[in-house]
Amino acid sequence: MKLQILWDCLELVFPKSCPCCKNVSLRNEPLVCLKCQSSMVKQRKSNHLHLNDKTYNVVSAYKFYRKGKTQKLIHEFKYNNRIEIGEFFAEKMAPHLQNIKDSKYIIPVPIHWKKERLRGYNQSYVLGKKIAELNGLQLLENVLYRKSDNKSQTKKSRYHRFSKIDGAFGLKETSMLENEHLILVDDIVTTGATVGACIRQLEKIQNIRITIVCIAN
Repeated sequence: MKLQILWDCLELVFPKSCPCCKNVSLRNEPLVCLKCQSSMVKQRKSNHLHLNDKTYNVVSAYKFYRKGKTQKLIHEFKYNNRIEIGEFFAEKMAPHLQNIKDSKYIIPVPIHWKKERLRGYNQSYVLGKKIAELNGLQLLENVLYRKSDNKSQTKKSRYHRFSKIDGAFGLKETSMLENEHLILVDDIVTTGATVGACIRQLEKIQNIRITIVCIAN
């Protein structure tokens, strides 16, 4: 009883608010308020990434719109230390993996160690860890590594994104992954430059298949 009174007092002094619209949330309301969630456009079908004469499925929870609510939440998650938003998104992404029956490994897209130290975490790792827990899969964080610390690609043209990111990733010992179906996790996929650079490394593994999973595309 005393503990409940304490929580009630804390809520009065520090009320919980939606990270998207900033309105005060009701006690039992989810992290992202229902009004904001209703305006976030869900992705109803898989898309495809074409790379080196191959086609890869891209599975996402939402459609990506610039300056939309989904983009705003992703920005809060990546740059403002809001890991709980990443876990919210992971819970929305996890059911989309239920149709992928033959995969047991999740690989997060890595970021450079300098960027991870500055930010405090790798957003793709946060997503991958939660998705792995919810789907009974194994997270492999040391398969890919980032060799170069490129600046953000968000404001660059499609050509410059591909030219700058190519060769930015490296591959570690992966003999255990031969003949496996891998799930590559990133926050968003727009041009496909980042996941494409990762795929070029992963394709060095013998006889693998890759599905890309993201928050939005």
